[in-house]
Amino acid sequence: MGKVFFHGDVVLRKISSLPEGFTEKPFDKRGLVLAEGETTGHYHAIDPKNGKLYSDGKGNQCLVAEIPTGVKHQEHKEKFLSVKTGKEVELEPGVYSVDLPNEYDHVSEEARKVQD
Repeated sequence: MGKVFFHGDVVLRKISSLPEGFTEKPFDKRGLVLAEGETTGHYHAIDPKNGKLYSDGKGNQCLVAEIPTGVKHQEHKEKFLSVKTGKEVELEPGVYSVDLPNEYDHVSEEARKVQD
């Protein structure tokens, strides 16, 4: 498994290459939006000058970071957290799958994506 980075509810896993079937997503004034909060309107975004975001049209995304980069969010610092060290880091250049962690509801006995 490649390196793993967290930023709030977003998990990025370094992968070897962009999978087939992914197409480039457009950016807006917020940048390359990795994830949006359903209730708060907050978002995790990368500066479009720093990379490109791709989607397979089924909800899966990959980020290609072309230079070291941070992320924008209204409640978090700009750095990512390294899973291995727990320290704040900039995201290094490379290809990353973009995921939202699952949470487990013990009452309904179901796993679901974390929601903001």
